[in-house]
Amino acid sequence: MGVPVTTPPGTLALHNSAPEPAFLGPNNTIHRRVDGSNIGTLEDHASEVLAKLAADGQIELQLDYTTEESGKARRKTAVYFLRVILYGPETLADDVGDFTTKCGYYLQDPSGCARNVPYLNPQRLSSLDGCLPMTFDLHQEQHHRIDKFTRAADDILANFETTEVLVQAETPCALRTKLQVHQKQALTFFKRRELGWSRIWTPKTSALGTQVFVNTVTDQEQAGPPPIWKGGILADEMGLGKTLSIIALVASDKDLDTENVCSSSYPTDRQVVATTLVVVPPNVLSVWETQLTLHTHPGKVTWFKHHRKSRFSPADPAKQNDVVLTTYQTVMLEHRKPRCGKTSVFSFHWKRIVLDEAHVIRNWKTSTAKAMVSLSATSRWAISGTPIQNSLADFFGLFNFLHLHPYNDHSVFDNDILELWRKRPAEEAVQRFKKLLSCVMIRRQKSTTTVQLPPKHDKIICIPFDSDEEAVYRRIERPVVDFLDKADDEYSGMGSLRFNAIQQINKLRIACNLGTSALSSRSTSGQPAFEGNDAASEMLRTRVSLGANSCDQCLQVIELSRFSMDGRLSQSAYYSNCLRLFCSSCANLLRFEAPQPCECEGRAGPCPLRTIASGQITPRLASSESSSPEPAQQEMPQISSKVHALLLEIEAVPTEKSVVFSFWTSTLDMVQQALQEAGIRFVRIDGKVPHNNRKHLLDQFSQDPAVRVILVTTSCGAVGLDLTAASRAHMLEPQWNPSIEEQAMARVHRIGQTQVVTTIRYVMENSLEEHILNVQDRKKLLATLLLCNDSSSQVSDSSE
Repeated sequence: MGVPVTTPPGTLALHNSAPEPAFLGPNNTIHRRVDGSNIGTLEDHASEVLAKLAADGQIELQLDYTTEESGKARRKTAVYFLRVILYGPETLADDVGDFTTKCGYYLQDPSGCARNVPYLNPQRLSSLDGCLPMTFDLHQEQHHRIDKFTRAADDILANFETTEVLVQAETPCALRTKLQVHQKQALTFFKRRELGWSRIWTPKTSALGTQVFVNTVTDQEQAGPPPIWKGGILADEMGLGKTLSIIALVASDKDLDTENVCSSSYPTDRQVVATTLVVVPPNVLSVWETQLTLHTHPGKVTWFKHHRKSRFSPADPAKQNDVVLTTYQTVMLEHRKPRCGKTSVFSFHWKRIVLDEAHVIRNWKTSTAKAMVSLSATSRWAISGTPIQNSLADFFGLFNFLHLHPYNDHSVFDNDILELWRKRPAEEAVQRFKKLLSCVMIRRQKSTTTVQLPPKHDKIICIPFDSDEEAVYRRIERPVVDFLDKADDEYSGMGSLRFNAIQQINKLRIACNLGTSALSSRSTSGQPAFEGNDAASEMLRTRVSLGANSCDQCLQVIELSRFSMDGRLSQSAYYSNCLRLFCSSCANLLRFEAPQPCECEGRAGPCPLRTIASGQITPRLASSESSSPEPAQQEMPQISSKVHALLLEIEAVPTEKSVVFSFWTSTLDMVQQALQEAGIRFVRIDGKVPHNNRKHLLDQFSQDPAVRVILVTTSCGAVGLDLTAASRAHMLEPQWNPSIEEQAMARVHRIGQTQVVTTIRYVMENSLEEHILNVQDRKKLLATLLLCNDSSSQVSDSSE
């Protein structure tokens, strides 16, 4: 655990020196062990926590402090941070974990341990094999840190990976793409599950001679046969071609006797069709159309897009097509408006339903999740490379959609799985969950398949500020530190103060990208947070900068776009006084009032929702927000050291294509200027580009040898784009949530990539960015991932 040490006011510089031994003195003072000199004081709460731990005779504390000095000799002032490592018997681990959690401290993997002893963190799940690592073996090299949380989440799923060797199914005749081995095995799994094959229940003759059914997960018995359910979860790692696997399943229908594919009993009020309904986020619709065209022989697999003005007619086009593509929002709206009748997806009983990006329904209480559960189908499939977003409780949303008896009952899921998981040891819960997922889910990683992807090399480039940038960064930094100190003293739990603090931190993030131009950015203007619509836009920009750009009601990502699907300006987001964010569909369903209970303090009655164009919450430079669409036509800022380093990397490999990711469109404006000045051709996809124009830009990037670079915002690049034409991926700033980075990078290193891939992350030295790479709360995120029972909690809330 770590705690700050109060020192005289000084410039905050984020450069860590080697830790040095310290000890706790009287009156909350901290002293150097080498000479006993006083280096500062602890705040009362931290001092009381350490004193109580030290008072236990079985616990020993190792105290070290790090010195962080500013680079300005004329005002060289130290800032200290105290690191505390706890040693004690394993029997006290749970008590220590409960105590530190209640006190608001979270334990992270230690570095610099003085003893080589077994390591156990009581605030996270222990290793599944029961082996405790030694403290001297804990830390890896710096480049291994960049995706620590993402790999931790993947490691959890790896424990539930499919280990059964499945027979390879034949490639369906309707496909013109050769399936990989893992896709043929997936097709076997799909076909088995659609025949009702399951190992959750087995028949048995009881001692009384009657037939009973045994739940193989819990060994519990029931007298009657369980309900039949068909389908499952496809959770292959990103980049393994999950879309093609599902298309292969649809194409395999052509090899069957279609007259007999629907032979069970169905709701009498719904028309039975031998059609697959595919539900996707809006920005993935065009991806599915492209994939269907690419992978199937012309005319062999037909599809219809049920979205916006393209809807079913009384002629029932659903019955005339093999696939119907629609969106989560469309289904949710039709669920709330049953008057749609024969033009609704709810008027049919589908052969199968496929949910792409199925983690959208992880919160089973949302209107979207309830709508998906209400659809009628013979088989149900959920596709997600990241089925765990917040906690294992996220799986209940998928089980509920699948009608997976008995685990579509929340009380049963909680009692049989989550309750055990919350207890220690958790091995029984792990074994139960393995049994359950082996029946319902298939998941493979790239490393365990026969897919021959080219090698991928990851590197971090650390860039020093030049003297002018250093001065600007420190000038911005001082009021930010003062604000955060004041906010810490005055913290009252209000969301507005929390968002203001994040907004202040974002000023430093922008300064790392823009250099001396950061002072002209509206993002660093220091305007008050609550002064009309502009202030609300600024606050929502702050929220979105953490990756929290999803509707609080349906969890759908709100595209940071100024355009609707038909290219017109869109008022596509709504916000409440308490800064909850809603998409236009949910706002309409809520009658433009935030759902109760409202988070506004002291408000009586409903909290009204106010409209805001989603383009207004796109983070940009003030100079980029004029009516001119081309930054190059305006007075351009000086190119920053970071962008200059990027340009050198691009120019060093003129024969390779690059994709450049940034959350900040203002950063892409500066990159665009640098590329134009260097004579390098590029295309750009951000929230301002309408969906129907994106495919043209992607084709131009992949097919025109003269176009060497594509600029993409992370909100656009993390989902649905195929960027395999590039072999070099540049991430211009570390993200608070590292999974955002990994999803974006996976668009480059995936099936279809034929070149060696290099990923490059850019970090400014002696800056906040170095600390973002080491966000200590990632371990808290992992604990939440494993133990939290609230599927509606947001990961981003834990990572700030």
